[in-house]
Amino acid sequence: MILFKYKSIEFAPEDKTYSTSFLRDCRCLLNNQLWFSSLKYLNDPFEGVFQIDNYASSAIKLFKKNINIKKVEKLKIDVIKMMQDTCGILSLTTDNQNLLMWSHYTNNQKGYCLEFDLEPGNFIGYNNKKINSKNVNFKKVSYSNTYPKTSILNSDHKMIFGFKSKCWNYEKEYRFISNNSGLYTHNDGCLKTIYLGSECDFIDEILLCSIAFVKGAKVYKAKLFSDKFELYFLPYDLESLNRKINCQKFVESLFN
Repeated sequence: MILFKYKSIEFAPEDKTYSTSFLRDCRCLLNNQLWFSSLKYLNDPFEGVFQIDNYASSAIKLFKKNINIKKVEKLKIDVIKMMQDTCGILSLTTDNQNLLMWSHYTNNQKGYCLEFDLEPGNFIGYNNKKINSKNVNFKKVSYSNTYPKTSILNSDHKMIFGFKSKCWNYEKEYRFISNNSGLYTHNDGCLKTIYLGSECDFIDEILLCSIAFVKGAKVYKAKLFSDKFELYFLPYDLESLNRKINCQKFVESLFN
């Protein structure tokens, strides 16, 4: 499935060099990795909230089986709270032309947007260890004005991480959800395109274009229409750039 990830280019405040987070992002692109964030680093304080539903009917079912209802409820809540502390979420979107997201997540179009072709089965490693693709869940985010409901009998605890307030629906979000935050490795070739923001600095363009060339991805530069509030994208000539600077050697000089 084609999905997009908006990214900013950050700098260290003391000397204006690239920040460790941006350099990490570059290494991730080169190493076929994506970062799954913990809930506390996401930008919505309502992440992971929930309410217990169908309590009475669930209690009756447990009572008939001679199972302690309070213990089951406490266990479920404890499991969910543990997942809230440890789970990892990769947020992506189906829209690479959303002006709000270009503004919010790329520092006013000074950053970039990544295009991936991803499915849960593409994730093959976590922190350099092999994993089963079943470790990663994939959910289309649902938008609602009320908290998600879960029964004490429902074993799909990750479902609560697939809900957000309706005010976020412009993001058209899809999520990969796993039990742990951190670096996840995906198959080679999942990165398809890098879209450069209209205000992306030329030096930053050279770095991202060089990474794209090494990874066999395409690059497009965002431009503003002269008569409407929309973006269009022009292709970047990576072959010409490579003839001038040798992208492979340039990248190796920075990250090896």
